[in-house]
Amino acid sequence: MKVFDAESAEHAERIAKSVIGKSLRDVPLTVVEVTEFERSGEKGEPQQKGKANK
Repeated sequence: MKVFDAESAEHAERIAKSVIGKSLRDVPLTVVEVTEFERSGEKGEPQQKGKANK
């Protein structure tokens, strides 16, 4: 699941678990992987983190 505008990886985990948990109330959820992306000025085009992008 993609989570946008989260303040941190942990915040994104909580958002995703909350959204999915509303549909799957009795299913225990575990976070498997978190991949962090930064969005560029172009719509939907991810950019890599680096010194030039800050």
